[in-house]
Amino acid sequence: MKIQLMIIETNDSVRQNLVQRLSLNHCAIFETDQTKKIKEIIKKQEIDVVLLGLVGLKEQGLPVLKTIKRTRPLTEVIMINDSADVSLSIKAMKLGAFEDFYMPFEINTLMESIEKAYHQKIENVRNKKTFFQKYQDFMSAVAFAEMGEADTAISFLENVKKSSSNKTKPDQSVRKEKQNGTD
Repeated sequence: MKIQLMIIETNDSVRQNLVQRLSLNHCAIFETDQTKKIKEIIKKQEIDVVLLGLVGLKEQGLPVLKTIKRTRPLTEVIMINDSADVSLSIKAMKLGAFEDFYMPFEINTLMESIEKAYHQKIENVRNKKTFFQKYQDFMSAVAFAEMGEADTAISFLENVKKSSSNKTKPDQSVRKEKQNGTD
């Protein structure tokens, strides 16, 4: 397993230290301190995990996170921040960051988090349905409903939703309609 890791850090010594220490842990590393290069790397490389240093970027790191998640939605992003700026970490988590670390941190703990993020990405890729698969599932439920098998259609949609990558509970509105007899 070779994790494709991107390190975005404006502090050269921190970035070089991370590159040096993490390259020993089965990571192929792409690094940059320039926000201009981020889009180029993200578009060209299949990055698994990004370490995004917010200490130097501050609020400018949030648009970077948005760009990464928009371009590669399955790529997991781990934030590295200063403990004095917790509100920035909260904003980043709301935008889809996988986890955050506060300086200073243990490199082994960071590597464990990188591995967890990598496995999460692999799981998300495995569970991601194509548009065509989603369309087929929906049309199958429609076919059951048109044949007068509303309960089967609802059950089918609930099973499809259960097997989706987010593993959430079935849609409550579907259950309410069924209970109210409006199916």
